Amino acid sequence: MLSVVGPAAPARWLALGPSVASLLLVAANLRASLTGVGPLLDEVAGDLHMSSVSAGLLTAVPLVAFAAVSPAVPALARRIGMERALLAALLGLVVGVAVRSTPSLIALFAGTAVLGVAIAIGNVLLPALIKRDFAGSIGALTGGCVTVMALSGALAAGVAVPLSQATAAGWRTALGYWLLPALLAAFVWLPRALDPAPATPTRSARPVPIPWRAGLAWAVTLFMGLQSLGYYVLIAWLPTVLHGNGFTAEAAGWYLFGQQALAVLTSLAIPLAIRRLPDQRLLAAGCSLGSLLGFLSLLALPHHPLVPVVLLGVGSGASIVLALSFMGLRTPDAPSTAALSGMAQAIGYLLAATGPALFGLLRSVTGGTTAPILLVCLTALAQAVAGFLAGRGSLPGADHEHRPQQDDGEQRAGRGEREPVRAEQRLAAQRLPQRQQGDAGVAGRGDQDQPGADGLAAQQPRPPGQ
Repeated sequence: MLSVVGPAAPARWLALGPSVASLLLVAANLRASLTGVGPLLDEVAGDLHMSSVSAGLLTAVPLVAFAAVSPAVPALARRIGMERALLAALLGLVVGVAVRSTPSLIALFAGTAVLGVAIAIGNVLLPALIKRDFAGSIGALTGGCVTVMALSGALAAGVAVPLSQATAAGWRTALGYWLLPALLAAFVWLPRALDPAPATPTRSARPVPIPWRAGLAWAVTLFMGLQSLGYYVLIAWLPTVLHGNGFTAEAAGWYLFGQQALAVLTSLAIPLAIRRLPDQRLLAAGCSLGSLLGFLSLLALPHHPLVPVVLLGVGSGASIVLALSFMGLRTPDAPSTAALSGMAQAIGYLLAATGPALFGLLRSVTGGTTAPILLVCLTALAQAVAGFLAGRGSLPGADHEHRPQQDDGEQRAGRGEREPVRAEQRLAAQRLPQRQQGDAGVAGRGDQDQPGADGLAAQQPRPPGQ
């Protein structure tokens, strides 16, 4: 277990810099190829003679791919290793972006499906890698990855229209540009994928079943799905809504950029809140209600877009950090994290996939955006309830005796314990007879020393390479 927070954090960041940087570079490619579509949606639809329903279906294709592929990702990771599976995802992303940019309606949908499959693999494995390699800093590393995702997503949304207007190929160039960062990420990740130590398949490890029957897992899944629904409705339709309110397409794209930029700032603060609070129930419910107010303000203040941009930026930025953090905070080990992540992203993205398509359908049927916005308001309210339920507790893992030790802040955040020292003492008391039978010398030291976080951490198995 590695921690990148605390008094020695700067030294740890320097030592772990390449590993952290490669994770952040992967994260930068998990949103940009999607957020650049929204500002160009009207141009794409006009060029290829697509209806509003077809345009909504286009934005839903990646989410359907997420839902279809996510349950199979843990098995793929066990078979070929997480590092190699992630390399395959990055190469698939390059192919998907390239195919999507060719002048064909079939290629547009096919390329979008391929990149959706690639991003699905990255979405599932990123939380599992963080849990495995940085179990003491789940909030910090998750927040860092989400920040990079939001930055790249904001950049893609902001430059989409200017790039389209500046090139002869128009929207195809603007969308195809994002294969370059994917190629860079694949090149940087290649040494990790070829390293035989971490990439060795773990066939002997006992598979962790997907927790279909756990109420907590369903709460995490619903929170993940509902916040994703709101997010993908935003990136697909916010520019269209603002354009319908009288703003130019370029201005609408920059407002989406502003919303994504505010999500970045929010994602930087959420890990600190996770560490300081005993649980995340009120935090998850509060950010969901902020998104609800943001959607309502699109109707109440149609000519003052800064209000919904701010509210939706804060609400969505906090929600995505919490949704991804829950996968590590609610599980005791990396295999359990991958199992919960597969479930949450399969069912969650299947739910999210209905959002952009339903928004487009209601817009076509009603001739306006009031009805679809009200629908998203209802989903934001349901998200608040799911977030409150997902904000504390823990699922059982594959091995109850050997769990990655987390630092005090992560323990309090993950289990919602208000008295972590007493919990550690109870755990030490349970293990004391085993130590006495196994090693008299170790037992003697255990009788003399006060059990605490440092002592327990020394007993925990360390991942390879530490």
